[in-house]
Amino acid sequence: MEGPQPDFGLIATGFTDLGEQFARCVHLPALDGGQRILQVLQRLEGKIDGLDRRLQAVESRQQAMETRQLSKYVLLTVG
Repeated sequence: MEGPQPDFGLIATGFTDLGEQFARCVHLPALDGGQRILQVLQRLEGKIDGLDRRLQAVESRQQAMETRQLSKYVLLTVG
C-alpha cells in the first residue's frame, strides 16, 4: 500500500496530552458536584434576602412618612 502511513508515536503522544487535559477537568466548577456553583448561589440568595429586608424597611418608613404628611394635611385643611 502506498500513501502516508500513521505515526503511532504521534498518536500515542496525542493520547497522553489528551489524558492530561481530561485530568484537569476536575477543576471545572460544574464537575465538582456543583458545590462551588451551589455556594455562590447560596451567597447570592443571602444577599438578595438582605436587600429584600432593607427594601421592606425603606417602604415601611416611606409609608409612615406619607401617613404623617396626610395627617398633617387633614389637620391643616379641617382644623
